[in-house]
Amino acid sequence: MPDLLSSNPSTSSAADLEETETRYFLPELGAWAVLTIDPVASLSAGAREVPEAVEACERMVNKPYVALVEDNDALYLPWEPYNSYGLRFLQQGAPYPVSEDSIEPYMSVPVLPVTSETHISGRPPLRSSQPLPWSDCFLSISADSVARSPSVWGSGPALWKIDRAERRRIRELWTDDILDARDKKNAALMGTEKELEVPAVDHSTEPLVSAANADEAAVGAANEAPSLHSHSDTGGQPSVYASSGDSEPYDDESDSDGEGPRDDERGGSQEDDNEPLDLVELVFSNRLHEKAMTTVRFTHDLLTVTELNDPRDYYKEVEAIKRIEQEAAPRIEECRALRLRNEIKRAKEADAAVYDEPTIDRLFERPSAME
Repeated sequence: MPDLLSSNPSTSSAADLEETETRYFLPELGAWAVLTIDPVASLSAGAREVPEAVEACERMVNKPYVALVEDNDALYLPWEPYNSYGLRFLQQGAPYPVSEDSIEPYMSVPVLPVTSETHISGRPPLRSSQPLPWSDCFLSISADSVARSPSVWGSGPALWKIDRAERRRIRELWTDDILDARDKKNAALMGTEKELEVPAVDHSTEPLVSAANADEAAVGAANEAPSLHSHSDTGGQPSVYASSGDSEPYDDESDSDGEGPRDDERGGSQEDDNEPLDLVELVFSNRLHEKAMTTVRFTHDLLTVTELNDPRDYYKEVEAIKRIEQEAAPRIEECRALRLRNEIKRAKEADAAVYDEPTIDRLFERPSAME
């Protein structure tokens, strides 16, 4: 794979790591990551033909955001220039309602470390492999996205990640919250006064369930939980009402014999088996590099961020890029035609320099056939 992030010392191309036995995905599924939008790469291939669109994107200032990499948005194809991921943004402070989507503050999960024994959700906090650099944070269905990133290898494993039991637990919680929000939204649209079955107690006064006692409840009927993709296909505003399929996401939680994760499972390390992929590459292609889609650059080094940025600013950045794409649309064909004409002109000039003058010189040097 090409080294699309050569400026980032934590990433390497496949060629750089060909002598090592273990390769690490960037990003890893179930890991915390810092992401920054790449505006130019987010444009469609056509819009990148328009100089004004590229210049407008290059002038943008993009903030770093911290998110949990929840899943692959589609089948992971390491030979493709890009792959896409479902993201859940980390936020700090108190959860907030999103009235237009009927999202309530209790539709959230606290993340360790926390400074209070109570949380409005009444849910046990999410545990990471080591404490995050920030306290009193949470995840919510109000802030998620889908984004693509260059297919590169990292130089080492992610240091901040959540285990499989916790990933299953929050997947079930998001399913419950999304269904709850849908019911509330539908009731509001229908103008009914039907009372929804939401917790009648004040969750903010309930002590958080200890992490040790939550294990059994966390796993529960995990294998029966549906997969969850509540992210927007375009990386814009969160899509709370996206349908949830019955199939498991690509990052299967265990191998078939129940003995634990495979070494080559997406989201961790992978042994280099050097198997030929030509036929597979021919059949499977995501063509993500051709269309307009929010494109981000990842790092698993959370210490590069001192203060968490509000994901609502992320959505504003996405909308700004969409406007640039729309404004560029009428000029795409014109700019593409101009580029092709210039390429043809340069090719003709190069051919003339190589062939025309030497050919004329040889013709004048050759004695006339009439003599």
